[in-house]
Amino acid sequence: MDMKKLVSLFLIFTIIFAFSACGGKNDKPAEFYALKDPSGWGLVKLMTDRSYAYSVTFCDTQEEIAEALKNGSVDFAALPVDTAVKLFNETNGEIQIVAITSTGCYHMLSKDKEIKSLTALEGRKIFVSKTEPLAQRFIAYLLDNADGGKVKAETVLADSNDEVVKKSLDEGNDTYVVPVSAAGEVLSKESETGVIIGLKGAWEKLTGSQFAYGCIVVRKEYAEKNPERITELREHAEVSLNFMSEEGTGGKALSESGLFENKTIAENIIPGCAFTYIDGDDAVSCVTDTLTRLYGEDSAEIGGEIPGSGLFCDV
Repeated sequence: MDMKKLVSLFLIFTIIFAFSACGGKNDKPAEFYALKDPSGWGLVKLMTDRSYAYSVTFCDTQEEIAEALKNGSVDFAALPVDTAVKLFNETNGEIQIVAITSTGCYHMLSKDKEIKSLTALEGRKIFVSKTEPLAQRFIAYLLDNADGGKVKAETVLADSNDEVVKKSLDEGNDTYVVPVSAAGEVLSKESETGVIIGLKGAWEKLTGSQFAYGCIVVRKEYAEKNPERITELREHAEVSLNFMSEEGTGGKALSESGLFENKTIAENIIPGCAFTYIDGDDAVSCVTDTLTRLYGEDSAEIGGEIPGSGLFCDV
């Protein structure tokens, strides 16, 4: 073999090796934690179809996800927007929002089907868990800004969502606000208790905007080193959320995901989750509007301030 051929072969192998080395950077699936609630359930399709790209773990608590993001053991996560903002503030901007995943989370339940509007709650008791500060702010905003003026209702704090659900089934003549996940248990039973006011619709009618509940976040360092992964995730997440938003396909996928012991509950909660995909300027507007309405000047719960556009990953 002459020298010219040897040089050509050497160059070919060098180029192949270089491309392999570059491509190898993304061969390992990205670590992805998702909360077991509407912020994360919409990514079940992504988990099943894109396991080569994402190693998705569903977590029981937001604290577990927050710690993993802070110590760098996960790259992406799906969790409520208020927690994402708190993490952004606590890490000096190292955790950023990629997209919104859900615009619904709570149901108002009662046996009294005469309650059809926020104004009908005047003088009523509204039970909500003290473990749901976001739900408390959400309901307070709706009551304070209802059509026709402020609605005076008594908010009663229960110890847990389980207690609120039990009261709705055993008593039921008052009103009970619980996350979609907890309401699923009620809706799966033959009971007089049911959804009386569509809270998602009430919010949108009152504010003219959507309620930013769930989102996907990324570690800023990871995003800057892997911009192509952010582009891919946006595409994959949108496909997953659109699929999961359909009652038939989404309900079946969620019931077969292994995340629910009761498959009927999984199928019943899909409408209330309001899975959606929002990114870019629309996400900025949606999140900013939601936070401003809920927290205003009282933003200590989310780390001290409502962030600007730096909250969002622009890679």
